Amino acid sequence: MATENGTDIENIQAFPLLTSQLSPSSGSPQTSGNGSANLKQITEQAFRDILAIRPSNSDPKSILSALQNAFTINHVDGHTEWSWSPRSFTVQADMGEVTGAQASIYTRAKTALDQSIILLDSLRSLRGDSDDEDSDAARSIIRSNLIDLVNELGRVGGPRVQLVDSKFETLLGPAPTPALSSPEDSNSIDPEQVEGLLGRLRELFGLNRILVNTIAEEQNLTNFYILVDHISALRQNWISRRHFFTGEGTNVFLGTQLVQLGWALAVLADTVYESEAILDSVFIGAAERQTMRLDFRQYGLNSITLDELLSWIRHFSSQEGPLTIREAGKDGVISLLGTVKRLESLLSRLYDEITGRANNGNILSVGMRTPRVQHSFNDLLIHTQRVKQLIAQLRRLPDPEIRFIETAQDDQSWKFHIFGKHFQDSLQIKLLRSNGNDVSPTNYQVVSENLIFAIFPRKDRPFHIVITNPDQGSVSFEVKGDEPCSDGVGLS
Repeated sequence: MATENGTDIENIQAFPLLTSQLSPSSGSPQTSGNGSANLKQITEQAFRDILAIRPSNSDPKSILSALQNAFTINHVDGHTEWSWSPRSFTVQADMGEVTGAQASIYTRAKTALDQSIILLDSLRSLRGDSDDEDSDAARSIIRSNLIDLVNELGRVGGPRVQLVDSKFETLLGPAPTPALSSPEDSNSIDPEQVEGLLGRLRELFGLNRILVNTIAEEQNLTNFYILVDHISALRQNWISRRHFFTGEGTNVFLGTQLVQLGWALAVLADTVYESEAILDSVFIGAAERQTMRLDFRQYGLNSITLDELLSWIRHFSSQEGPLTIREAGKDGVISLLGTVKRLESLLSRLYDEITGRANNGNILSVGMRTPRVQHSFNDLLIHTQRVKQLIAQLRRLPDPEIRFIETAQDDQSWKFHIFGKHFQDSLQIKLLRSNGNDVSPTNYQVVSENLIFAIFPRKDRPFHIVITNPDQGSVSFEVKGDEPCSDGVGLS
């Protein structure tokens, strides 16, 4: 469809439509009409499965590096043996591929599942008019949902929060308190009041004390109570650990985070190849990319060619990042944050220029400003920001906290004694005014991890005091009147 100025039609007329044959993501490769497999697809898939890279004819060093990382040479009894080390971003713990809070709740869930299935199968109806087919169907539905729930809790990369919430609500009905509340505020579910599938099972089986007549029937009712308690306790355990899997803040575990980071790096690497293919479609080939210089010195960034930028991102996402994940642990991953921020800054400046939001004086080909290239670089920027977010969530120390502030003032300055915890040496502190302007302190001292003394130029209230630790953990404290009026709130 043409836009008002006809630029879409002009782009279609000037540049060919981009088409390509997709390589299979898994399974056997696609075949041509005569039944012979596409050798290129087979080769690319083998590289991705065994070396976890996408081969490039222009970058043989990356293939050699991947081979050296994936295979280990051992000399045994006069002959050479090659050992393959799978390229995995997961943490192979005793539990498999989950660790931390996820391993804890998954272990409990598997135990609860084993016991719940036995209890579910042992239940018998107390109603004389019950239908065996309806009873079997009710058991089957509950069993299926329980198995799906436990499998989701053990999902590599962390459970999907909304799906787990939905499964618990299906089984037990709405939570007594909001899912984001603390476990101390949660109340146990009364088996006689439970809703959801278990409530339907209670009604269908007549599991009510009024219908109990013998000890065996009471034991049958007790089994139902225990079944409800198992699943209810598991939901409370989930509520207490749910915040670890929402992807917010720094409350994350290394194993789960590295899986997600590995996925994000793989997506970023694929996006680089897609961007290069799109650039080829607008006649910006490899040779031109090597000569197209991007000058962002006015932003404190050295100039760089387009090819250098794309190859840097490709190397980082397919080589440097995955290697650091495997060999350097949390500290190594955290060290990647500076590189990701630099890449994000370069991509952001470039995206602003090709979309017309900024003019840095760079001489760019017409094809750089076409919608397809703009969308491609927007994807690159988004995926780079996702990698940065995942890395930034990994920290060894907690965010700083501000408990309260003692203030004093004269005609020239504000003086603050800031009380809290987790203050680190070499932190940064600033006063943020309501108009968005920052004010730096004239002097400050980190007395201890619990106390900071700072002097700022005199400014009118209201304002925020913002403290940022060297590991980028940050906190803001709002000051309105004669006394501070709110607790510190962590900044993401």
